[in-house]
Amino acid sequence: MRGALLVLLAIWLAIKLTFALHVVPERAHERQPQAIGEQLAALVPPDQTLYLFRLKDAGILFYFGRPTQRLAGPEALPVRPLYCLLVKAEWDDWPRGRRAEVVAHLFDEQKAPLVLVKAAERRESSP
Repeated sequence: MRGALLVLLAIWLAIKLTFALHVVPERAHERQPQAIGEQLAALVPPDQTLYLFRLKDAGILFYFGRPTQRLAGPEALPVRPLYCLLVKAEWDDWPRGRRAEVVAHLFDEQKAPLVLVKAAERRESSP
């Protein structure tokens, strides 16, 4: 029984190492998270926080290497001008009351379209 458990453990370890040393690096090479993250970092000024809503691309954000903040939606954004990285559907649904200009069209690691926008200062609505 003990020998069978050791064999199973050795097989599991071999599979895990193969995956970590060969499969993961090959995926990363194809998806280019470092290149995309560095491109994003070049487009967003160093003193700016990047705001996100539904985007879940940890590889790109890791290589972006700067502060990000996840919010529930555009209505939760601060009043000041800022940068947002949006999935295409979020850009399509962007609130008409908040002006924003497209800075760049990018792709996530799965090649889905992303839109980097610079949102203008939101005007507070009067009562």
